[in-house]
Amino acid sequence: MIANGYGRIINIGSLAGRAVPLIAGPHYAASKAGLVGLTRAAARDLAPHGITVNCIAPGRVLSDLTGPAEAKVNRSALSRIPLGRFGNAEEVAHVAAFLASPMAGFITGATIDITGGEFGA
Repeated sequence: MIANGYGRIINIGSLAGRAVPLIAGPHYAASKAGLVGLTRAAARDLAPHGITVNCIAPGRVLSDLTGPAEAKVNRSALSRIPLGRFGNAEEVAHVAAFLASPMAGFITGATIDITGGEFGA
């Protein structure tokens, strides 16, 4: 990327790295918070080379890992999401595609929350 004078690095973090984790353990939260710090530091170092570095921090996105919406832990999580629904993988992918595009050329060092309002509420 440095040789080409252009690049996009997109880290996938988590809401657990930005707020008090209610589901994940401390080890998971620490690793995701570290990823946010790495994103900011790398963004500063790589910006002169035309490389942007950003992080996406999803909240509760239903998947095989999180289990069905009806699971007790998911019902509890849903009560904290102002939009009243879970996220989906496609919504995360759309943000990643935007950050990888030329349209996001002036965005670097950012963490974008995809939480349905949970982090901001």
